[in-house]
Amino acid sequence: QKLWMKLLIRKHTTRTVAARCEEKKRVEGAPRNICCRCGKTYFGPPPMCGICAQASRQEEERMRHLLRRAYQQGKVV
Repeated sequence: QKLWMKLLIRKHTTRTVAARCEEKKRVEGAPRNICCRCGKTYFGPPPMCGICAQASRQEEERMRHLLRRAYQQGKVV
């Protein structure tokens, strides 16, 4: 009886997942942008895709850290 219940649950979840996939529809006319850094097409706000925006933020943080450290060591005035 436990095996029967497991099979019933599996069939039910498979059907609901399939039904949810069928309900999803592609949004026509969704705004697409081209990343100015990597050139990929993405859905989201301009000017950069999420990966490039995160990478540029990390680069800025790294540069600020390096400049701060150089100033503290007296290398940059």
